Amino acid sequence: MTVSNTDLIEFNSSVSLSCSATGLSLSFLWMNGSSEVTDSDRVQITDGGSTLSITTVTRYDKGPFSCHVSNPVSSSTSDPVNLTISYGPDNIDLISPSEEYHAVGSNIIFTCSTVSNPSAQISWFLNGEALSDTGPELRLNNIQMNQSGDYGCEAFNNKTLKYETSQPKVISVLENTELTGAPSEEYITEGSNIIMSCSAVSSPDALFKWFLNSSLLPDQGHELRLMNIQSEQSGDYSCQAFNSKTLRYQTSKPATVSVLEKISAASVKPSSNLIVEGKSANLTCEASGSVFNRTWMKDGLNLILKSDMSLSDDNRVLTFKSIKRQDTGEYSCEISNPFNKQEAKYIMIVNYGPENVHIAGKSEVNIQESLKLTCFAHSTPSPIFTWIHNGTVIHSNSAEFTTEAEFSNSGDYTCQAWNIVTQKTSSSAVHRVSVTEKPPGPACSAGCIAGIVITCIVVIAAAGGGGYYIYKRK
Repeated sequence: MTVSNTDLIEFNSSVSLSCSATGLSLSFLWMNGSSEVTDSDRVQITDGGSTLSITTVTRYDKGPFSCHVSNPVSSSTSDPVNLTISYGPDNIDLISPSEEYHAVGSNIIFTCSTVSNPSAQISWFLNGEALSDTGPELRLNNIQMNQSGDYGCEAFNNKTLKYETSQPKVISVLENTELTGAPSEEYITEGSNIIMSCSAVSSPDALFKWFLNSSLLPDQGHELRLMNIQSEQSGDYSCQAFNSKTLRYQTSKPATVSVLEKISAASVKPSSNLIVEGKSANLTCEASGSVFNRTWMKDGLNLILKSDMSLSDDNRVLTFKSIKRQDTGEYSCEISNPFNKQEAKYIMIVNYGPENVHIAGKSEVNIQESLKLTCFAHSTPSPIFTWIHNGTVIHSNSAEFTTEAEFSNSGDYTCQAWNIVTQKTSSSAVHRVSVTEKPPGPACSAGCIAGIVITCIVVIAAAGGGGYYIYKRK
């Protein structure tokens, strides 16, 4: 394949590509990359398909072009050919800082971009006058007021001999406006007094405006007084200087004021006043004021999170996925900021049970003796007890069952415990009681009888001796 010209200029040049091959009954197919080339307004295929002509080439005609030749016997494809097409410059764009006003001593960078082949030569202009700087980037370091004006860039293609100029960008360089008197502390407390001053080099004297978070304040003049400042006055303060002759503005760098509200009304609140073992529960640490940190403790020690516990919302919420009786205790939350802190406490009681219900007492008593049975259960709160004797309820609400034993008190006793919070009921194992007759007194042995006789003789002798003594005295 042969080409009439490979160095072309967009919209100005034309080109012919010829494809030759030996053989009979030849067919020609032209390709531009992977696309087939067909006749159009600018494209003609002639000489039996062996010649491809393109008039007024564009940048998209660069190829690679190839010619595929075939007959019924064989086929062959030429080596690809690329065309060099010069175009542009187009779509010139000047990128500059978004701010129009800049302080003396600032550094500014402009970037000029364009679409061009070969790459365009870039020149820079200030107020229509050529600068010595060239290239796609213009750097203005330590800029001064005499460098204010309209900046533009121009692109030139030395092949197409075309120029393109950007839209101008306005840069205004002003003397520094300085804001002083902002608090040096990172945070200040509510009720403090702050005085800020704004200064600028200007002739005539500048007029000043004040801004908070870019919103205009009603205050004017070189001084801003903030008395008894409140937390809602936190933000970025800046001042703006205006020269009524030059009609130029300049805004100071912002000064950040962070006002903190003292912490008050700290509290720890449960998700439910009645917390039941096995269910989920939350403790929420609340307070008014500017909260920076929350620290949790249990029973006076730093809280160690177990696998089923988690803290969320900046440690505000303590969650128990499945609470246990061992979680009972005093929980405290310390809330703090750089100026003060408060602690709130909550005694959490985990309700559970009843469990391990059992009866303690005698299994055998004599008739008319005291029969006392006591029911025990693991439960919080203490359960309500019900006593059942041989299937019949006999006594409620007391852990003890006491009575003087009768034969009718014999039988099977069961204690039933009910937790009013968990709504659970549990019964003890059966406790069997037998009421029996008193055994008869023991018979007197021979020794016993002898003792009785001797006692009687001693008593009689003593009585006789006493009577004789009385007679003699008379």
